[in-house]
Amino acid sequence: MTEHAGYQRALGLARHELAGRLPETVAANTGTRWTGETYEIPWLGGTVLLEDGALDEQIIWLHYLAALGPKTPRGVYVNYRQLPGAAIYNDNFVKRTISPMVGAFHDKLDDFLRMGISMGGEVKNLGHASFVIRALPFVPITYVIWQGDDEVPADGNILFDETAADWFCAEDLVVLAGIPVYNMLKSKKV
Repeated sequence: MTEHAGYQRALGLARHELAGRLPETVAANTGTRWTGETYEIPWLGGTVLLEDGALDEQIIWLHYLAALGPKTPRGVYVNYRQLPGAAIYNDNFVKRTISPMVGAFHDKLDDFLRMGISMGGEVKNLGHASFVIRALPFVPITYVIWQGDDEVPADGNILFDETAADWFCAEDLVVLAGIPVYNMLKSKKV
């Protein structure tokens, strides 16, 4: 993602919001670990240090660390446009996440599942292929593809636990859901 002044400003604001909080409490509330110097964040099947991510990732991680969402997802999955404030961004969400995912993997479902598993995903029984990942410890996201046929085009969806809105604003959820999709697209080209 292009690094421009808007992202730098967002990063600064997010750091400022987190600065006044006790790191140990933040870590306990978010399922992360405070090392004494920085946060170790479970992220897409691995662990990262806060400073080691791309700019958009760092902003997402900081917003997560500063949020006070619930530690237990409710298990009620909704599509993006059902989340508060998301309807206005839905076209952008589909364009940046669902369309590229379906375009790349509707006929390569085994690759889709393999890549989901490589990000810590667990295969689900939705559509023709699906998996759920915990992008962050308390934020599960489910990726689904329907293969399509001669009569019905391929389709897909990305579902969030309804608590996602307690952690992130609608704009952040576009970015959060998109990062695994872009990772899959990059891996596909290798």
